[in-house]
Amino acid sequence: MRALARLAALRDALDKTQSFYIEERYVREFHEGLDHVARLGQDVEEFRIPDAELQRRRTSHNYMTGEQSFSYSRSVERALMMAKLNAVIGYVEMLVSSKPQPSIGFRNEQE
Repeated sequence: MRALARLAALRDALDKTQSFYIEERYVREFHEGLDHVARLGQDVEEFRIPDAELQRRRTSHNYMTGEQSFSYSRSVERALMMAKLNAVIGYVEMLVSSKPQPSIGFRNEQE
């Protein structure tokens, strides 16, 4: 199933990063993977990252003046993203493994 492969590849790529935050572009890729699963007839809305969780992170703060700087792009906490990603991969793997697999090859009619 291509949708599962796509989500697993995203997880593998994110496992190689050490940041506490994951950029919005990866969240978009994750949501596209969820859309792929949804087109297969599965309800995966609960796995989406809520827009409110995507925030511009503070990059600096001057304690004397109170001035703050924020990143240009939004990001989400790594723990939330990875939890949702692992959950949907587990869900899809469960669906795939519970599906009856077609028989390939010859059947012995005597059995």
